[in-house]
Amino acid sequence: MEEELIALLVANAGVGARLSQRVYFGRKPQAEAATHYAVLNVISLDRSYDMQGNTGHAAARVQIDVYAPAYKDAKVTARVIDAVLSGYSGGVFQGVFLMAQRDLTEMDAGDVNPLFRISSDYMIHYTE
Repeated sequence: MEEELIALLVANAGVGARLSQRVYFGRKPQAEAATHYAVLNVISLDRSYDMQGNTGHAAARVQIDVYAPAYKDAKVTARVIDAVLSGYSGGVFQGVFLMAQRDLTEMDAGDVNPLFRISSDYMIHYTE
């Protein structure tokens, strides 16, 4: 699911124009100097079972954090991602639904240029 989700996002012209290939699972690579990017994390994963075992259906809550130096850029990028994902079905994805969204800032100690972060949670139903 993770590989398919990143491929879906980076293949979209709107997301590609805003983020290029800067969509990562887990965290942004330290060597990456970009300040406008997205990080995805699986928050929870539920698999479906019946009396014969795993049905092959899973539902994952995936958090997508968009980072940018300006609030407007982070917000617009989050909206572009939502336009791609919200209600999407196809390939391994049976349905993708926005569950929650938060506006945050990202600041480390001594950081003079904090990044803005828009954090969105999606429930993704898919076939394993």
